[in-house]
Amino acid sequence: ASDPEVPGAFVSIGSSLACKTSAYRPAFFTAVDDHTIGEAVGSGSISPGTYYANPALMLWYSSTTLSHLRFRYCSAAVEILDDGASSFSVSHSQFVQCLRGIVLGDLGSGGSASLGGCGNGTLTVNNCLMSQVAYPLEASYPYQCWQARLAHCTIDQATRLVTYLGDQTSSFRFTNSVLANVSAVGNGTYCSVSGSHNGFYNSAQFGASPFTPADAGSPFRSIVGSGAYYLTETSGFRDRGTTASLSSSLIADLQKGATDPPVVMGAISSDATWRAQAR
Repeated sequence: ASDPEVPGAFVSIGSSLACKTSAYRPAFFTAVDDHTIGEAVGSGSISPGTYYANPALMLWYSSTTLSHLRFRYCSAAVEILDDGASSFSVSHSQFVQCLRGIVLGDLGSGGSASLGGCGNGTLTVNNCLMSQVAYPLEASYPYQCWQARLAHCTIDQATRLVTYLGDQTSSFRFTNSVLANVSAVGNGTYCSVSGSHNGFYNSAQFGASPFTPADAGSPFRSIVGSGAYYLTETSGFRDRGTTASLSSSLIADLQKGATDPPVVMGAISSDATWRAQAR
């Protein structure tokens, strides 16, 4: 848990990381005052607009694969610093009520980057949710060229999708993703945002084969139990994607999930037989 009284505290990984999480055993990075998970410490009260860890998790140099993580109330959830051509990936993770989601940077030394050239880091983000994250993606250092690829992601309630503060060309490509209530796409001369087969609701469109809801309402169902961001039957967002650029491992992972919300069962007073009801 992160404490605003210790603003410099974060988890730093400078070498290889074994992420031993799974779908039902995620790792949480949240505020000390968040009493919805773990042992109750802190006040239990979080004022709107209060953010904690900056960042929660910092990765240096080494190529890293992250999966099944949960970030809440972070000033920055994940910060990645690289000066070469490392590859980083984040999959099956959730970022909720953070100021910034993933921050991409460079160390300003080593390789062609320090000589005014451009290191080439890559970021892959698969099947992730960013809800109420003001700035989901940020690239804020001058020497690194980043190529980010996001697939099957849901981003809702963002001020700006990509914030770019560098002077080297970086690209951000979205595929089969849903962008809802995103006020602006990107900024900066050197920031390229593109995509294919993405759904847009109350957001500026970009890329090839975009689509919007079939009706005027939100494409998301109401929260059921602890389940949220399931698509409505009338959204027009189902079965609209492409598999052309997806890895076989991602397709296999997606096939294990459900696209309908959980079924809330009432009191059981006699023998009952439960059968699969969600797809």
